[in-house]
Amino acid sequence: MKKTEWILRDYLAGERTGLSIDRTLLSYIRTAMTTTIVGISLIKLFDESYLHFIGLLLIIFALGLIVIGFLRTKSQKLKLKEDFK
Repeated sequence: MKKTEWILRDYLAGERTGLSIDRTLLSYIRTAMTTTIVGISLIKLFDESYLHFIGLLLIIFALGLIVIGFLRTKSQKLKLKEDFK
């Protein structure tokens, strides 16, 4: 569909989709922050070495979540831009 043939509904659908992509990124960030807090808590509150290892793994997992969230957001935004040209 050409951009000149769009109606208000089409513009609003694009805006809603963009906002939902942003909301999903914030969910990734929230989950990563929570996972990081749990990892730090395991490291600081307990003296067992296996809990320190699990805490470190959780922190690394949280960093991975942030990277995945940003990469998926970027690819979805690019796809949205292509779809609504």
